[in-house]
Amino acid sequence: MFGPILLTLAALASGAMQESATSRCDYTVRDICGAGEPCSKFRPQGEYLLVPSLATLEKAFPSAVLNNRPAVVQRCDQKGCTPVEVWAARSGVFVNVWQTDGGYMLKLFVGPASVVPEWNLADFVEVATLGLSAWVSSGRCPGWGAP
Repeated sequence: MFGPILLTLAALASGAMQESATSRCDYTVRDICGAGEPCSKFRPQGEYLLVPSLATLEKAFPSAVLNNRPAVVQRCDQKGCTPVEVWAARSGVFVNVWQTDGGYMLKLFVGPASVVPEWNLADFVEVATLGLSAWVSSGRCPGWGAP
């Protein structure tokens, strides 16, 4: 009698956990570009992103009608993580993610891999601004992906 109820509750809990799960995304290349200065490359020093699941990002589309809420991407380094509230939308083989009040963009490849064989599921490019400088980074999110 309680078996079906318990299975239903377990399935709901599992879906909620998958939806709210985050994946670590590691940088492979980073550049900093200053106002009027050429860009310069530097090696990542342990910085990374924590990115919510695709299902969570897909629910973070700005819509007054649906009363959607932003998702959160966390930008992390040796000092800890800084949350960034973001909206998101699919565009072809990508998910575009942008900060709710500007200054940040993340683009993730969601495939299929046959579109561009050099790209892997969850490869990303990120642009973050600080003052009149821009950090342009790219990397991979192993374990993140489309359902």
